[in-house]
Order: sequence, then structure tokens, then C-alpha cells
Amino acid sequence: MKFKSLVSGFLVAALLSIGPNVFADASKPQAFEGIAYNKADLNEFASLENIKFSQDEGYLEVSFELNGKNIEIEAVNFGKDENGNKYATKEREDGISFNLLESNGNITGVAVNTKASPINQTIEDAFGFVISKSADQTALKQTLNQVQSEHSITLKKSIQNINSLPHQELSLTDVRPMAADLHVLASGLSVPFLISGGFSEGWVYSSYQTQQFFKLTNLRYSIAYNWPSDGVSLWYDYLNSNQAYHSPAWPSAGQQNVGGEWIIDATKGKFAAETTVSAIVKLVPLMWTIYDTANIR
Repeated sequence: MKFKSLVSGFLVAALLSIGPNVFADASKPQAFEGIAYNKADLNEFASLENIKFSQDEGYLEVSFELNGKNIEIEAVNFGKDENGNKYATKEREDGISFNLLESNGNITGVAVNTKASPINQTIEDAFGFVISKSADQTALKQTLNQVQSEHSITLKKSIQNINSLPHQELSLTDVRPMAADLHVLASGLSVPFLISGGFSEGWVYSSYQTQQFFKLTNLRYSIAYNWPSDGVSLWYDYLNSNQAYHSPAWPSAGQQNVGGEWIIDATKGKFAAETTVSAIVKLVPLMWTIYDTANIR
């Protein structure tokens, strides 16, 4: 009996000495980890600080600090499947909005600016991010590097499309003798291991007018709906974000026809398409954007 009492005493003393600390640590909310990256090439450029998010029926609120600036996102749910919940924000006056995907308690998103041409976007309106409770910074960076490696060909092509400049000068070889369609296609359907692909495809009829000017008519697009930012755009001046047309955020299914005509300087204009895609690696979701562009000719 004395031995059992002695052992019991030691156990009680041990629990009193370490138990409260153990239980206190376990009750602390687990901190979020997050990183930001370029949404076109997946190059990581910053860690996220002071991350907070709350989820309610149909709504998702996320806030964090990125390079010293506070980012607050209030998004509405517009879809759900086996991969998670899809959210999107309303477009602000400056053209910026966000697409977000919540999956397994992790969140990924991309900033979107429909008023800035792809080549003219800054870090503020061209970043992606991922936030996790289950993965630390190192694991998130490894996930980013893995996706970047697996999709390197698509990413490089997308960057080339973004940085492709309009004709600096127009030669006779750039002028079609007959009018013809310009075509753009930003598609994730053929990219392996994606959980959401979709595509944005566009055509516009181009006919030579005079000097470096072309008349564009009969614009058509077909968007396999995925995210509200997916679509096609036509630019009077690609380098200075002077936009002629952008497809709507919630397009109807099938091919859509757009009325109107645009006279565009081939040394300045562009036709473009973009599609946001997402993948999951080790339960961590990741979003980025695919681009295609075509010169006016």
C-alpha cells in the first residue's frame, strides 16, 4: 500500500507540474502560414504576416499583411465540388478582384485586374497566395516549387505570351492580303494534374485599312466557365492598358457574339485570353493564371 501511495504521489506531482502547460499549449489556436507568389510564373516573393480568416455560410473573409500592406478580402461562395469551395469578390473601382479556393482547411487565391493589360500588371494585382494550417512555410514553398516544375512548359509559354510586344513596325509580311480571324486560347484542359482547368477562347475578324491600322469586327468568345475573371480582352494600346473590350465576368455558355467594330493600330494593340487554374499537392491547393495573346494583323 505504501508503495502504491508513493507511486500515486509521484504521478499526481508529475501531472501537476507538466499537465497544465501541455493542455495550455494544446488549446492555443494554431497559427496560419502563408506565402505570396507571381500568379503567372509561380515565383515566390514574400511571406504573409498576421493571417486571419473566417468562414460563414456562403462567405469567406481573409486578411493578411503583404510587404507591409494590409490586404482584406471579402468573398462570396459561388460553387462547391469534391475539391472544395469556390469564392470570388466583387470587382473594385480600380478593376481588382480576387478568386479563392478553400480546400481541406487551406486557402489559395489570385488577384485579378481586368483594367490592366497582362504586361502592365504590378505585384499588387498579379499575385497569388496560399494559406495553410497544416503546412509550414518550408512545405508551402516545396509545394510551389513542385507545381512550378511539373508545369514549367505551360508557365514559360504563358510568360512569353504576356511579354510578347505588338509589332514595332509593320512590314508587308505582317499584312494579310485577305481579311481573317485572329485567335487566342488560354486553356488548362490539357494541363495534367489540375483539379480545375477551364478555357477561354476568342476570335475576332481583322481586315487591313491603311498604314498600320486594322478594323476588327465580329468578335466571338467561348468560355468554359470556371472563374469570373476567365475571358478574352482586346486592347487599343497593350503597353498602356487602353482597353477596347473585355468579356463579362459571368459569361453565358457556348460561343457568344459581340457587336461593334474597332480600328486598332497594329503597333500598339493586342488580343488576349486568360484562364485561372488550380491544383492540389499533398492536400494544399494552389492557383495560377494562364495567358495567350495575339498581335493585330
